[in-house]
Amino acid sequence: IAVCDRWTYVARTLVATLIYISPASMAAAAPHGVAKVLEKIKSTVESGSFYEAQQMYKTVYHRHRAKKQLPESYQILKEGAIQQLGKAQATCGVELGLLLVQAYTQDAVEPEGEALQGVCDVIRALPPPSAPGGSSSSQGAGASTGPSGDATALEEYVRLVAAAAKWAAGKSRAGPGARQVHDLFAAYLWAHYGMQQLGRVTQHYARGAQPKEYAKVITAAAARGRPEERDLFVAHAVLHILATAHKANIATQWHHAKAVLSTCQELMGADALKTPLMSFLALLFQALQLKSLPLFMLLRDRYRDSLQLDPSYEVLLSGIQAVYLGARGGGGFGGPL
Repeated sequence: IAVCDRWTYVARTLVATLIYISPASMAAAAPHGVAKVLEKIKSTVESGSFYEAQQMYKTVYHRHRAKKQLPESYQILKEGAIQQLGKAQATCGVELGLLLVQAYTQDAVEPEGEALQGVCDVIRALPPPSAPGGSSSSQGAGASTGPSGDATALEEYVRLVAAAAKWAAGKSRAGPGARQVHDLFAAYLWAHYGMQQLGRVTQHYARGAQPKEYAKVITAAAARGRPEERDLFVAHAVLHILATAHKANIATQWHHAKAVLSTCQELMGADALKTPLMSFLALLFQALQLKSLPLFMLLRDRYRDSLQLDPSYEVLLSGIQAVYLGARGGGGFGGPL
C-alpha cells in the first residue's frame, strides 16, 4: 500500500480545512452539523482526494474532541474509516479505525451498544481483494494494486482487528464483543481468501461464538483432504479452541469446542467420524468437566498412537492441561458447566 502522499495535497488541505472547519462552521456542527461536515468531506473522498479528506477527518475529529464533544468525534472517525475503506484506501481507513478504538480505550467507553456496533461497522467495511487469491484493486493515497499491495492491506486489517478485539474484550478479557469482532474478521477472511488464509480463519473462529460457521469451514477444508483424515481437521479445531482459553473464559471455550465438534459430526456424518481420535475428544470433554488430571493423563497415554498423527496435538494438549487442570489438576472451570 502506498503511504498517503503527504505533500501533493498540502496546499489544498490547508485551504479546505479553513473553509470546512472555521469557528462558525464548527459551532454549527455541534451536534447536528456533523452530518453536513461529513457530507462535505465525503465529496472530497468521492473526488479521489483521499489524503486531503484524511486530513479533514482528523482535523475535525481533534477539534470536536478538544471541545469535549466526544460522541460527535467518534462519529467522525467511524464514518471516515467506512468511507475510506469503501474506496479501498486501507491505510487511511485503518488509521481512522485505530484512532476510534484508541479513543474508546482512552475514554473508558464500554464495548457495547453503539460503540461496539460502530467498530463492527468499520470491520464490515473492509474491502475485498480485487482478484481471486487475494489481490486488491484500488488507486490513490491509501492502497496499491497487485498481490504485494494486497498482502500489506491484509496486515493493516489484522492490526485494526487486533486492537478492536482487545478493546472489545474489556477488563475481564471475556467480553462478548471480542467474540463478535473475531467472528466478523474470520468470515471476511474465509469469504475473500478461503484456504489461503485458513490459519488466520481458524485463529479467529476459535475465539468467536459461531460454532456452526466454524464447523462449515472445517468441513470444507477437510473435504480437500483424504476421507480417512477428516477427523484430523476436526480434532485440531477442537483442541485449538480449548487451548485458546484463559482463566476468564474457560467454560465458554469448553462449550464452544463442544458445539463445534457436534456440528462437524452433523455436517460430515457421525459414521464418518467414528474413529479413535473422536472417541478421545468425547472422553477429553469429560475429563475437563470433572477436572480430573489422572483421567486426562490416562487418555493421553491410551490414545497416544492417534495423537501422534499430528505433532501439534501434544502442544495443544499441554496448553489445555495448564489452563483447565493446572499443575495439580486444580483451578479449572471454577464452577459447574
